[in-house]
Amino acid sequence: MVLGAVAATVLQILSAAEPRAEAPRPEPAAALASLEAEQSELFARVAPSVVLLVSEGTSGSGFVVSGDGLVLTNAHVVGDADEVAVQLLDGRYGRGRVVARASGSLDLALVRIPFADLQPLEAGEPDAARAGAFAATVGHGGGAAWTFSTGLVANPRPLGGRGGPVARAMIR
Repeated sequence: MVLGAVAATVLQILSAAEPRAEAPRPEPAAALASLEAEQSELFARVAPSVVLLVSEGTSGSGFVVSGDGLVLTNAHVVGDADEVAVQLLDGRYGRGRVVARASGSLDLALVRIPFADLQPLEAGEPDAARAGAFAATVGHGGGAAWTFSTGLVANPRPLGGRGGPVARAMIR
């Protein structure tokens, strides 16, 4: 009986309390303007470290990994070429020399470009990537230069190809 009285008293107190005010929500136009401003700032910070590479009828992106002109790109962008044409966001252009290609199925290459005052991109922590996280790219795709695309990380840890450990375990 005492428990029932306590419960009734608590219900009376709760029902008499002022309803909590919801946190103010920004107007949709203000929220969109804020998002656009943040994305524009992100592009302005990253794009100077992205380079356009052109080789034997193909083109692609690379990004600066050292201030003295070392650029990481995909091996398929440089193909078998020893040199590639390079253009920076600020309009400078020149020739880059392919200095290394990964072996095996790793699609990476290093190109030395003739500019010394470059800002390398900082590498993130691979383990920080998680499904649903915001992702943005700056690059050169579909015939356009310095494109900016956004999306979400779908899966940061793929199966590892047809012969990966997860795939092998699933087949058994």
